[in-house]
Amino acid sequence: MSNRRDSIREAAARLFWQRGYEATSPRLIQKEAGAGQGSFYHHFGSKADLANDVLSEASSAMVADARSLLTGTDSPLAALRAYLDAERDPALGCRLGRLANETALADPQLGEPVAAYFAALLELLEARLAEARKRGEIQADSDTAALAAALAAAVQGAYVLARATAEPANLRRALAGARHLLDGLAQG
Repeated sequence: MSNRRDSIREAAARLFWQRGYEATSPRLIQKEAGAGQGSFYHHFGSKADLANDVLSEASSAMVADARSLLTGTDSPLAALRAYLDAERDPALGCRLGRLANETALADPQLGEPVAAYFAALLELLEARLAEARKRGEIQADSDTAALAAALAAAVQGAYVLARATAEPANLRRALAGARHLLDGLAQG
């Protein structure tokens, strides 16, 4: 991979995370990367092609991070707590979640990497919750699919709350609340 291509990808990843897809122009990416228009279009056919590349890589990396957190301990409940307690930047928000409301994500080329991340995350969360239920760590009647969705929504909502109120502490407060709810399901 060329250094120019890498610098374009890195600039796009930063800008998409900071500004969103729709607010990031090819010209802004070129400026941030120190690349000309010719370099940009030599490596990527369009902004959407670049975004698919960047978002696919972010999706894979974020799934790997979630997998590491959620499988890093023998206790499923401890792994779920670790997921909720993970370090997060409230100012930037989730690299993919913050793009979910953009109309451009209706394009499958852009929407699929984001959807793939959330599908994998829900699957990982549900698997650990089902294991926790099987081991008796949480209540036997727990709806693991609903709980997985609630935990993922709690994390995404915590980002939104922190950004919307310009109060970073709201991220930790919301996640502490989600952990409290999770702990309420614990047996014994």
